[in-house]
Amino acid sequence: MMAENETSAASATPRPWLRRLLASPLLAASSRLARFWRLHVPALPNAAWWTTGRAALASAITTAALIILLFTMLVLLLPGEPQVFVEVDLPDEPLAASPLPVTAGVDGGIVVQAYTEASFAGLSVLPAAAPGEALTPAPDPALIEVTPAGELPRIAADGREPRQAYARPFDKRDDRARLVIIVLNVGLSRAASEASIHRLPGAVVMAIDPYAVLPEDWARTARQAGHEIIATISLQAATESGEDAGPRALLATADAQENVQRLVAGLGRFTGYTGVLLRGGAAFGDSIGRLEPLLRLLRARGLLLVDSTTTGGSTSPLVSMAGELGLPHVRLDVAIDAVDATGIDRQLEALATVARERSVAVGAIQPTPVALERLRAFLAALRAWQFQLAPVSAAVAGGEMGERRN
Repeated sequence: MMAENETSAASATPRPWLRRLLASPLLAASSRLARFWRLHVPALPNAAWWTTGRAALASAITTAALIILLFTMLVLLLPGEPQVFVEVDLPDEPLAASPLPVTAGVDGGIVVQAYTEASFAGLSVLPAAAPGEALTPAPDPALIEVTPAGELPRIAADGREPRQAYARPFDKRDDRARLVIIVLNVGLSRAASEASIHRLPGAVVMAIDPYAVLPEDWARTARQAGHEIIATISLQAATESGEDAGPRALLATADAQENVQRLVAGLGRFTGYTGVLLRGGAAFGDSIGRLEPLLRLLRARGLLLVDSTTTGGSTSPLVSMAGELGLPHVRLDVAIDAVDATGIDRQLEALATVARERSVAVGAIQPTPVALERLRAFLAALRAWQFQLAPVSAAVAGGEMGERRN
């Protein structure tokens, strides 16, 4: 008897969740619906079909009430919104900013160092070229030949040549020593190319890379900033060096006709250049003379040659051939390719020494942040009475602009 009373007492005191359930508006609505059924439905006609329908309706109401009741119990019993926990291993050091993807050339496989604009933040942007310094738009219709390979340069009917028409203006009467600086790889890294064009003086020459994406855009941008431009043509490197000049390179194993076709394909990618920079070529060795047909083609199209090949040392066979063919040319004196500031400063000083001794010196520089920063410092410290920064068209031999070149 006592156990029964205790059980009754426990039942009379519902748990808190049960009290919430009993007070639920949904349960109250279900009770009112059932009460309405008991009060009103019996008053309806007592036909057999109606009795069957009433039983079916009652069953449906009961089922719905049970579903509502179960749903309400779940809502009341769950402890709020579910929480999801993910375990993450945090590094001891803060994460470095993720670099931008490397920039690849049009043929793929050409990978260069990835730079951002912040890499060159130490170099201020120079004022835009004055109206008299910005070069005229290219191409000049009189100086192009439309071919399946693209728009190729040619000598105009009036005798004008691209190396003259597209040249940066220069006072040939100035007798100061001439320093020519050529920036390589323009068009590969966007940040490095933009820094070279907009953060270096207009007299610095831009060499558009053969693997540049949209080289015509880079050529136009450079000329608008006052830079003379040249087209880079790569030659096959020595196998043992491990270097790969890429699928557009001129090949030591190819015949003259194939290499001419490769040269023409490179020349047809953009317009507005004064000449061609030949680069690499160790694979040719003593057979570099096989490139004579290419030099003839450059001469016939009114271009100049910058010889930066790795064959022949200071007495390059290409220079000798160019002189015999009457092709305006210049040989690279110093490759500014050191990776540290001290090495770059040493190479720039070597370039100045050559200019003092020969009146003209030509250097080519890689557009790395440290290289451009040291170049700016070097140019700012130049003795204005002794040196003048000049475009390459003002330094070639074999033309009216380069009589002083030894």
